[in-house]
Amino acid sequence: MEDHRFMGMGTVITFTTIYNATEDFDRMTPYNLAIIELDEGPRLTGQVTASPEEMKIGMRVRPIFRILGKEGESGIIYYGTKFEPQESSPRRGKTGQKGLVNPEKSCQGCEI
Repeated sequence: MEDHRFMGMGTVITFTTIYNATEDFDRMTPYNLAIIELDEGPRLTGQVTASPEEMKIGMRVRPIFRILGKEGESGIIYYGTKFEPQESSPRRGKTGQKGLVNPEKSCQGCEI
């Protein structure tokens, strides 16, 4: 078996929007889960940070590095890959700061 690095760019094959979630994810609703076909061929499930109204099958997406979850107020913070529409502008977090990913560059070498 060989390691492979994916660019992370892909296309939404199908998706669902979650409006009612378990207690752990309730603060994130509504959120979108999609099956994304990466340009290199593999398909994976990922969260897309677009609004439910923006979501559509065939939409191009790119990877972004975001918070996936937290363990309480002073616990561990988990980070990982989510996706955003490829044509979107940089999104701002709750603090108003720009995201960690440069939107002008693809995620070359991202390990997804």
